[in-house]
Amino acid sequence: MQNLNSFLFGLALIAGLAAAPSLAAQQPLSAQAPTVTQNFDAMATGLSLPEGWKIDRNLKAPRTVGAFADASTTVMYEGGKSLASNAKNGTWNFGSSTDPSDRAIGGLTTTVDNGTRCINLMTSLRNDADLDIERFSISYNIEKYRN
Repeated sequence: MQNLNSFLFGLALIAGLAAAPSLAAQQPLSAQAPTVTQNFDAMATGLSLPEGWKIDRNLKAPRTVGAFADASTTVMYEGGKSLASNAKNGTWNFGSSTDPSDRAIGGLTTTVDNGTRCINLMTSLRNDADLDIERFSISYNIEKYRN
């Protein structure tokens, strides 16, 4: 499952690369600054994503990536480690009850009609270098807040 999640995140990131909406929302990459890092902790218990990040809530099919331009800059809900078994499907700002400043962005999906089928976290990158970026690596940590 982790490989599938890696693949889906990669697709979402590539969708963000292809969409390139505006320079202000893009995160720069160059030989002098080859890394983009985001832990989402600065969100605290808020719903707004950091600048340059979006979240896609697909209602039609699982494992589907929507357009970066259509994705949201906010999540729908905020919750801690002990979510209720009937927590709403949608996009979430999850947090640890032992350290409320430790945040994780994600969501809950369902098979209910018109419910959330999949969640994609996206960013848009801009090449600030004079050279082509021939490859890049994506890495992230997964936190699980519900069975």
